[in-house]
This record gives sequence, C-alpha cells and structure tokens, in this order.
Amino acid sequence: MAPGLLLFVCLLSIGYAPAGIAGTDCLDPDDIKCEGSGECLPSWVLCNGYNDCPDGSDEEDCWRIECPFSDDFRCTGNGRCLSRFKQCDGNVDCPDRSDEGCRECPYPDDIKCESVRQCIRAPFACNGYVDCLDGSDEEDCWNKECYRPDDFRCKSNGLCVNRHFLCNTQRDCADGSDEEDCLSKECADPNDFKCVSNGVCMERWQQCNAERDCPDGSDEENCSSRECPNSENFRCERSGACVSIWWNCDGSVNCPDGSDEEDCWSKDCPNAEDFRCESNGLCVDQLLQCNAEIDCPDGSDEKDCRSKNCPNSFLKCDSGTCYPPEKQCDGNVDCPVDDTDERFCTPDDCPLPNIFCGLGFCINETRRCDGVADCPDRSDESDCMCTSMEFRCEDSGGCVKPSGVCDGVTDCDDGSDEMLCQTCAEKGLWQCESGECIQNATVCDGDKDCSSGADEENCPAPCHDLQLECDGGCLPRYRACDGVEDCSNGEDEIDCTAGGCGAGQFSCADGTCLSESRLCDDLTDCSGREDEDCGDDPPPGFPLGLASWYIPDVDVTGSSEYKPEFGPSQTRYTTTSGYCWVPRSVEDQWLQVYFGKTTDVTGVVISGGGWNWDLGSWVTSFTLAFSMDGASWAPYTGNSNDVQVFQGNRDRYNKVSRPLPAPVTSRFIRLYPAGYAGWVAMVMEVYVINDENTWLKQGEYVTLGVGLNPDDPAAVPKIPDLDMTASSRGDDFYPWQARLNNGKGQQQGACWSPDMTTDQSTQGPPEGFPGPGLGTGQWPQGPEGFPDSGQWPQGPSDGFPDMGTDQWPQGPVDGFPDMGTGQWPQGPVDGFPDMGTDQWPQGPVDGFPDMGTGQWPQGPVDGFPDMGTDQWPQGPDGFPAPDSGQWPQGPSDGFPGPDSGQSTDEWLQIKHDKFYEVAGVITQGAYNLDYWVTSYKLEFSLDGQTWTPYTHGTGDGQAMVFQGNSDSHRYARNLLDTPVHALYTRFYPLTFHKRVALRVEILVIDGSGCDVFCNGACRNKDSFCQAFRGCVPRIYQFAPDNILCEDILEAECGLDSPTELEVFGCPEIDSQFIPCGDDVSSEVFHESQACDAMEDCSTGKDEENCDVCAMECPTYIGDPCISHHWICDDLEDCTDGRDEEDCVEGVPKHCFFTCRDNVTCLPTRQLGDGQQDCAGGEDERPGDVEFALGLRWGSCSLSCSSVHGNASCVPDAFSCDDDVDCRGGEDEQDCSVIGRGLGDEETTDDCLTVTCDLPGYADPICVPPHQICDGYPDCVGAQDEVGCGKVDGASAPTAPSVGLQAPAAGQEATGEPTGGQEPLTAQPTSGQGSPDDQRAGAFQGENHGSKDQAMIWMVTAALGSQILYRLAF
Repeated sequence: MAPGLLLFVCLLSIGYAPAGIAGTDCLDPDDIKCEGSGECLPSWVLCNGYNDCPDGSDEEDCWRIECPFSDDFRCTGNGRCLSRFKQCDGNVDCPDRSDEGCRECPYPDDIKCESVRQCIRAPFACNGYVDCLDGSDEEDCWNKECYRPDDFRCKSNGLCVNRHFLCNTQRDCADGSDEEDCLSKECADPNDFKCVSNGVCMERWQQCNAERDCPDGSDEENCSSRECPNSENFRCERSGACVSIWWNCDGSVNCPDGSDEEDCWSKDCPNAEDFRCESNGLCVDQLLQCNAEIDCPDGSDEKDCRSKNCPNSFLKCDSGTCYPPEKQCDGNVDCPVDDTDERFCTPDDCPLPNIFCGLGFCINETRRCDGVADCPDRSDESDCMCTSMEFRCEDSGGCVKPSGVCDGVTDCDDGSDEMLCQTCAEKGLWQCESGECIQNATVCDGDKDCSSGADEENCPAPCHDLQLECDGGCLPRYRACDGVEDCSNGEDEIDCTAGGCGAGQFSCADGTCLSESRLCDDLTDCSGREDEDCGDDPPPGFPLGLASWYIPDVDVTGSSEYKPEFGPSQTRYTTTSGYCWVPRSVEDQWLQVYFGKTTDVTGVVISGGGWNWDLGSWVTSFTLAFSMDGASWAPYTGNSNDVQVFQGNRDRYNKVSRPLPAPVTSRFIRLYPAGYAGWVAMVMEVYVINDENTWLKQGEYVTLGVGLNPDDPAAVPKIPDLDMTASSRGDDFYPWQARLNNGKGQQQGACWSPDMTTDQSTQGPPEGFPGPGLGTGQWPQGPEGFPDSGQWPQGPSDGFPDMGTDQWPQGPVDGFPDMGTGQWPQGPVDGFPDMGTDQWPQGPVDGFPDMGTGQWPQGPVDGFPDMGTDQWPQGPDGFPAPDSGQWPQGPSDGFPGPDSGQSTDEWLQIKHDKFYEVAGVITQGAYNLDYWVTSYKLEFSLDGQTWTPYTHGTGDGQAMVFQGNSDSHRYARNLLDTPVHALYTRFYPLTFHKRVALRVEILVIDGSGCDVFCNGACRNKDSFCQAFRGCVPRIYQFAPDNILCEDILEAECGLDSPTELEVFGCPEIDSQFIPCGDDVSSEVFHESQACDAMEDCSTGKDEENCDVCAMECPTYIGDPCISHHWICDDLEDCTDGRDEEDCVEGVPKHCFFTCRDNVTCLPTRQLGDGQQDCAGGEDERPGDVEFALGLRWGSCSLSCSSVHGNASCVPDAFSCDDDVDCRGGEDEQDCSVIGRGLGDEETTDDCLTVTCDLPGYADPICVPPHQICDGYPDCVGAQDEVGCGKVDGASAPTAPSVGLQAPAAGQEATGEPTGGQEPLTAQPTSGQGSPDDQRAGAFQGENHGSKDQAMIWMVTAALGSQILYRLAF
C-alpha cells in the first residue's frame, strides 16, 4: 500500500499538463482545445482572425498549423487563414493588407473592378447594386453578359433582373421596364396566377386568400373551382376563398361571406385547448381566459374564474383573474379587486436584471439610477455612482460614457472599459498600432486616422487625388514637400516651391518668404504689410452661434463631405476639436447654414483646415448666396450687379473677417469656395444683428454649468448627470439629456421629456361629455348598436352628427356617416374614415365603432384614439374636434383621452453644486425634433424637500408663468425680477408644442455660490468644524448623553436650515465613518451600522465577520456558538434543539433581536424586562424591538400588546400560527387552530401547552411554547414552569402535550449552569431511548457535526478509490 500512496501523492502533485491547442480530451479528436480555459472548439475556427478562445490561443503561431480548408488564403504577416472569398473583396481583413491589392482575382469567374484592385463575384455585376469601390460593376452593362442567361434586361441601362422578379408589382429597373407589357410575358413560376387586366403575376398563396391582390380582383374569382394552396386552409362556404384554419371562429370575419364565423359549435377549434364562448362557440386562446378583458361577446371567458385554473406560471388573483409572470411584483396593481399580484413580493421574485425596490415590487434594471424615482422609497435612485447608461470602472468606481467603452482608448485606470471587448477584426474594422479601431473605408484615403499614420502606409495603386504615385504604390499628398524623401527617386520633394517660396511658406509681394507662424503676429515682415492684413475686426453685430452650437448640426449642410469627421457640421470655431469642413471634391462645392429665423447678416469670418486636416489647405477666395426658403438663391452682388468675390485665407490657421458692404435679410446663407490651396478646407462663423448667442455670457450673471460649454463641447459639464432628476421620463429621454446645446449630427431628440402616457385619463368620460372614455383607446360597450354611450354635449353640433337624442341622425348628414340604421355610409367620406363595408376594418367589435385594435384609422395620435390626419368635420364649437392635439377647454384632468397639450405635474429638477442666487434660466426644445415647451413655472428649494414657487412681484402670491420657446433650437431666456437663493431649481412645463421637451441652463449671480446657507446668508463651512468636534449625526445617536451635530447646526443656522452635514467634510464627523472598500472610496458606513443585518455597503463590508456567533448554546461539537446559517435549517445543532424551535420564515421567535454592538441574538425573554442588556439600551426601547420584528419578518403591522418584549405590534407572519404572540390573543382570533386567548365558548382542551391566568387578564391565556420552561413564570400559579426537569440528571418529564425537552426550573434556556454547576445536557425520559438513538431520527438526529463526519468519510472514500485505481491501472 505504501507504494500506492506514494504514487497517489506524486500523481496529485503532477496534475494534468496543459493540452495546449491540441485536441486531446475533446469529444471530437479534430477539435482544438484552448490553452487557458480548456474549452473545446471546432478546428475551423483556428487562425480565422477572430479570438474564439478567451485567451486568444486559437490565433497564435498560425504559421505552424494547416488552414482548415485547402483553398484558404494566408495573411503574409501572421499566417491567419481567410476564406478565398475575402481575398480582394475591397475590405481589409489581414492587418498587413496582404489580402487586398491583388493583380489577379482568386476565382476564374470573378470580375475585376476597373480602377481599383478589387474583385467581385460574377452574379454581382450589373445587378443594380454597386459593389466595386469605383462603381465600375454597374457601368456599360449592355456590353456585358448577364450571369443568368434568362435574366431580363432593363431597357434604359441593360441591368440584369432575375426573371422571378418580373411583373411582381415591384420596380427593379429604374425605368420600370420590368413591370411593363406583362400580358405578353410568362410568369416565372407556372403555379403563379396572372391578373386578367394587367398580367401581373401573383404567387399561389395570394390566390383566393380573401384579399384583392390584382387591381381587377381576378385573383379572388372562381375560387370554388380552385384548390386551396395549403391543406390546412379553411374554404369559405359561398365565396370559395381560402383562409387560415387558425382564423376559423376567432371572432374576426375573414371570409367575405362571413362563413368562417358562422355555426361555430359545429366546428372544431384549431387548438384543442381553446375555450369555447357559451353563446356562439367562438374559440378563444386559453391564455385569454380570466385575464380581465372580455373576448367573448357574452363575456363567458371571464365568468366563474375562481373555479378555473390559470395557465402554468400565471398568478391567480383572489378574484380569479390570471396574470402572466411579468405582471407580478412589477409595482402596478393589476388584480382588479385586490392586490394579490403585488403582495408578499421578495427579492427572489425579481430575477436579474430586475431590481427589488425594498417595499415589495420589482423594477427593470434600466430604471436604476436613471434620474427618475420609480420605487416609493426612492431606493432605485440612492447610492448611485454612475448613471444607468454609464460604465463603472472595476477598481476605481469611476464612470465612463457609453461612447468611451470599447473604443480602443483606456479611460479606466484598470483598463476595465476596454476588457472583454471585440477585436477590431471582430467588429469588421481596421486596427491601428495603438489598438484603436478605424473604419476600413478610411484606410488609404489620403488622410491620417491612426496617430502613427500606419493607415496610409503601403497603399496600393491606382492612386486618387489626395495621393501621389510612389514606387508602384501611393503616398499621401501631405507627405510631399515635407523635406523628407519618401520615394526612391525623390519625386515627392520635386517642384515644392511657389513664387520662389517653399511649401508651407507665405510669399510677400516683394519676394520675401515667410513661415506660417510669422503671419498675423502683430509684426510687419512684408514691405507691403500684407502679412498682417488679417481682418482682425469681426463684422458688426454678434456671432450667429456656430461656435457655441446654438445652430444645431442638422442646420449646417454641404454639397459633400470627405468623411464624417470632416462633415459640414465641423465648420465651427472650437478650442479643442481642430476639425473643419472638407468636401469630397474641389469642384462646385458649397457650405450652407440655416438660421432658424429671419435675420440681417452682416458678414462672415473664415479660416483654413488647421492642423487636423493633414494636407495644408485653405480657401483663397469665395462667393456668397442667400435664400429665404432654401430653394431659391440670390448671389451676393454688394453695390454692383456682378457677383462679389471675397478674398479668403492665405494660410491654414489664421482667421480673416469679411464684412458685407450692405447687410442682407435672410434665413439661409451659402458659401461657394472659388479658389483653394491644397484642397478645400475651412471653418466659418456668420455674424448677425441678433444677440441671443451672447446670453450665456453677461457681466452680471454666469451659467451654473448645466448646459454644454460652447467653447469646449467635449468638456464634462459642472453639474453631474445624477444631479439632474425628473418626475418621469418617456422612452430614452433621460433627465441628464436636458442640457442646453445638447445634440449632435443627425441625432434626434436630445432632451428630457416626461412619460406622456401619464397625461391621459383611464377613468372614462365625465358627466355630460361625449360618451366614450378614451383612456383605453376604445368606445364603451353601450348603448348596443350605436357608437356612443350617452349624449354629445350641448345637443346637435352644426354639420356634425347630432347626439343629443342618444343616437346618430336619422339620415345622411352632408356626406357624413348615416347612423339612422346603425351603419356607416356606403362609400368614403372625405376627411373621415371610409366605412364602405358598413363596418370597421377587421369586422365590428361588440357592435360599436372599434377598430378591432381599439384604434381609429391611421392609429392613435399622441397616445389617444383620435383621427390621425383625418379630422372631425368642421371642428364643431366646443367639441373635442379637429386633430390639434387638444380636447376643448383643456387641460382635462379625469377627462376622456389626452391631456390638452398641458402638463402641471411633471417636473425637471437640477441640483446646484452650491447655494446660488439664481438670476434666470434659458430653455431650448428637443434637438432635431419638432417638440418644445411654450410655457412653464419655476420652483426653488434650499433642501430638496420644501419648494417655493416663483411668484409675481405684485404680491398676489400667484405663481409666475414664463414664456417658453417658439421653436426647438433657439434660446428662450427669462430673467428673474428678484434673484432667489437656492440649492435646487425645478421646471414645471405647462403648455407645449406636440410634446414636452426641454434643454435648460440656469443663470446665477457671479460670485454668489457658497457651501453653507445660514439664516438667509452664506457662511464659511470651515467655521463650523470646531463646533462639531465630538458630535454624532442624529440618525446614529443611541446614547442620551451624545451631542447631536444637527443640534449644533440648528443653533448656528436656525431650525429651518436646509444644510446637510455632508457639505462640511469635518474630520470630527468623518472619523465616525468607515470606507466600504479597501481603496479610497466615496462609499462609507457609520460605525453603528456594522453587523446590523442590513447591508449598507454595496461590497457588503459592513456585514463581514458578523456571523461567528449568531446564537449561544451547548452543541454536539463542543463549540458554544453556532452561525446564522445553522439556525432554523431543520438540523439540530444545539443539544437542547433551541436552534430549531419556534422558527417562522427561518428566524426563531425566542432569539431574533441583536444589540447594535453584538452579533449574538439576545433571548426574547430579556427584551423589555427592565434590565438593560445592550450597551445602548436598545433592548428596552419598544421602537427598536418593533424595528427588529419588522426587519426579520417584513412587517410589524398587527397592533397589540406583544409578548415579545414591550413591543406594541407583531408581524403578520405570526397570525394564526398556533402560537399566541399578542398578550390578548388577537393574533390567533378567528382562526381554525389553537393558540389564542380563551373566551366563553372556548375550552382549555384546545390549548396544546398550558392555560393559566396572567396578571391583568380576565380570561385564561394559552401560553406560547417558547415561554414553557424558560425559567421565568408567566402564570400567576407558575404552571408554565412546573415539571420542567431536575438538575441532578434524573429523567425529566415533558411539558404538557408538546413533549418539549426543557431546562430545569430556574435554569436559562441557554443550557448554561446555575450557581457553580457544570453544564448539563437534558436526558431523555423513560422510553425515549438514548441520545444516540434520538439523533438517528429524521429531524432531531441530524446536526452539523454529523455533516462534518460525513464529509470526512466522503473524502476518505474518494482518496481510497483513487489509490486503488492507480494501483490497478
């Protein structure tokens, strides 16, 4: 055996050697095994350019392996294997670009593009889609053969169209020739049907499907004589049309003759589990039964629900209604009568990624830290470090914007924002040496995108305009004339002088050559002073707002762009970006700006491409044109009849100002480059007479820092995202998007907008208003046969159906629906839904004008069932008429349908970084969307709790209504008559255009900010720290002699001080808090919060090392302590079994309370006994006991005098549990079980323990089991402590009826000795057997000591098996 043991030890020390990339240990011998994880992968993923192994071992040392497929292409640099199809396809797949620039195509049938080294597959030529980068595959198609000989040729250009696409009603040829003369063409599929009138081909399934696909309806004729295309179709009885069998008896008429909904009792339901409506036999999906929505006309699907079972995983309300799992614990009460769906919710009912609110329901993870409090206790917005949209760094906890994650640039100190990201190749991008990913299209485009310029190296011919031919390849033009010979023949440094000066030099009229740095430096170098002719003085007026982003990106357009980072919107003067506008070509180009208003233009300022456009470029001359509508343009002629040509720049950096001799009134401006140096590249600002763009910078006030900085839009705003909150949000309109000037490019809707569905009513119509309650999008059920349920107001409306008599008029009214017979007219009604079939689409629903989907034609508008673009006729006076987005006399609280473009309850809140004097506000609407707020109110607060509306200066107390915006992008500024001290500002939108949408900035008095606001004035916070020494924050005060910090602050600042202690940062206060992490963290917990059974740290540090001794008792293994996890786990670990006694929901009643400075539970009998057992005395305070009861069992809501200490309540979980917890027995009243106080009709026979008289109670009380033999007599006669055992070790009788093993009288339930005795273990009574016999039972016999023994034997057996196996084999 000794050799075997030695062998076993050796084998354990050796372990398994890594399998490397070989396929050993994989089920398929051809598979590969990842080195790090051991994961097995198919061999074809080896060296395919993608990291399939987590450690990337499948992409290492590729030259040593064979490619999976024999015709694969190998990258020259790293040996990776690519499908031959990826070779020369115009996309760079090899890091060294060796897969591109081919002289020969990989397949003989491939077509080579004309001017680029690219190959495409033969079927892609002349197919109407450009595949070659130069577009040559779609040129001169008449001289090329189609890949398929039977393809159709478009008449105008010879493109090839698959014959299956002919005459299918879809134009594939630009000239539409594929859809012409169809009567003379054969359908490609012989099973197709040819329309009689025009020869269009319809597929087989389109024939006789109860829908007219042919204009003449011939596809629906003679259907009775045709076979249905599908054997499962149902044939309509009279028309012969074929409809899906699933539409049979589904409540919607699909057959033209209605036969699919007739005589349903004689037909089988498509699904055998469907419910049959009682009155007509309609088939209703079983999931629609008892769902609180009537699907059967007779409502039978919602009858007798209490006696029906709900589908699997569905919740059954007390009323019988069934709801799917996603409706449970979601914070909305769905059960119509009760709140069953939101009752008894726990964190376990919130599967990831949901979050438990803490008050009984779940919210989606996306609602966490989104600026809107969805939980009633606001727990979803507490302890937020990053917003729901940001990435949180693993080590530092810092926040990274979504755009900064996996962008190739490390933002986190630990690099976690770039871990687990796709490689550039996996994203289909090109990777720079730095790791940054760039678009493939930007490689070899003549402009450097990688910092090293690697994307412009080794570029293949042919070359384009921004490249030079060099040694058989292409060199970017910005490297020509730079003093370095890149070409072997030096041709890149030839002809580099202009006017006798070198590249990058300015030529004076006198022949002097100056470097660019000597221009516009206030020193005259040219004799004619032309080097200082810089146009320093801007045109009169104010800048329009290109630099400040007052003009949005979408209003800056151009004729073309070289690539997105040089698009028209980059033509802004900024301090950081350095970008400019660069068109794709230099011929016939223009740059356009839309002002968003009519204004007088006084001139422009322009400069060149700057440093970011690698090729030194600028515009040397230009012309201007103006327009009022963006369509008709008038060139600027100045004071003459000729188009005026303005002199441009002379270098790439410096500005030139060009005022207009005569200002022009306009809404648009265009600049046309006429001359250029290098290439067209420029930046521009327009000057106008309006001063709106200067509102952000005034002498008396400054911006708070909510909006984006116009001088540096990329800078992080001073007000963080988490300090911008709101009452609600709609879709992705987060509160932190409400920043002035937010929005970029073609982005839409950068703003805050509330959840507009909260402005709708679901309460039905008010009295006296037109019947339907539109909150649910449907008209009500009555009166039957008519589309209303009452009377339209004020009798007949001119030109509108008269509902004053509870019915539609008795005849047609001026072409309006005739409701005299309960039907709509036989034809379309102009501007109104066409009810030509006497019914709403998909059939009438319950006899009233419902759309089958509960909507009016064209769908609901703004969330309510109005007429879309179809308006109610003539807009009757006082009627909820034309589709203006408003009901009459709005707003309509409790009124059917939408709010009338007004909102009074929604708000946007900004928390300032300090207390300020607020001087005013600026607002904008949504970016690039037609939404804005037209009026609003303001409220201010010093503490975020008490809010004061800003009122009129007249003293009438009325809140001032501020005028808002008139469009979505212009500023609307409102200055306050009297500045207001505040730490918080709220905007309350009142009226709006289409939808509430806000972007805001707050204006504050310059220099007014302070950290502490006391008695109406700012104070230096450092002056308070001396007074705070030794004080304790109020919420952590447990000793009566402690000095409270809040008391000191209130004494200094007054009782109404809103200041929070956190703003002081005093070390005397901070020293009481402990960091939650090992590193420097902003998350801390108070020393009193340690081990209080509540995790205050996200890391759980405050509850670490707290479980060493949750309960004290004698144990089988000798340790006097057991952990929390061993209590109430159905295994007795205490020798007296107390760890398993009185357990309710995993917590024992007799030991649930812990002192704040101790983790060991305190016996319940010691609570409220007049003796202070906890150092802080919390065991004698009723409030602390009640808090512990609520914490352990979720509530303490049953009011009574509790037997648990001196509490005045007991948890709901204690009700009717056969155990009296209220001294008066209230928790066991009206129960079918015992455990309550005894009344006149009750007997002591119902009590399983002891009944006796208690002091102060008239009736005898049934004593709870945990108070039997606990060493404390509760009964007047001490009956509860009689016969509890002897201290000499003799056999002890059990307590009456319950067989409890109890300690001797006077001995504590802990089993500790009295006096000087040794600890005793209670012995069994006669006939009970030995302790070992008892431990052999299913319940009492198990303990964690035996678990440890079992584990030892399992390990021993496993080791023995290993040894025997090694010896045998």
